[in-house]
Amino acid sequence: MQATLHFMQCLMTRWLVFLVLAGSFMPAQAELYRYVDDSGQVHYSDREPDDAEFESLEIKLPASAPADMSKKKPAAKSVLIYTSSTCAYCKQAKAWMKSNKVPFTERNITTSRSARRAFDKLGARAVPVILVGKQRINGFNPRRLQDLLDAP
Repeated sequence: MQATLHFMQCLMTRWLVFLVLAGSFMPAQAELYRYVDDSGQVHYSDREPDDAEFESLEIKLPASAPADMSKKKPAAKSVLIYTSSTCAYCKQAKAWMKSNKVPFTERNITTSRSARRAFDKLGARAVPVILVGKQRINGFNPRRLQDLLDAP
């Protein structure tokens, strides 16, 4: 008798687990009722109204939760490049950033006095100097630039 009782308990537990798991993979459904009261006010309820004509609205919820929207793509880092008019590496760096859709600000030290003063304050000796946020690259190195752009 005890073995039969134990068997029935195990069987019921397994069925209960199966039903819970099966239900979790099915899309959820909710029923919603829309009705207008005597004063013309529109109401929505999860219960069928007793004394009014109503419209049954079926709402289907997705079977799985939507993707986590809180994981937003980080804001693009500011990129500033100090260049000169005759610098071949500067042209390569700008072309690379354009082809990779990296927004940047160019400061040409041969045509702008304020750019030259800012460049001199950096203590740099040659162009290009690329600032990605607060990080600095002397010269043009595509791999290093990409690493800085990808870094958190």
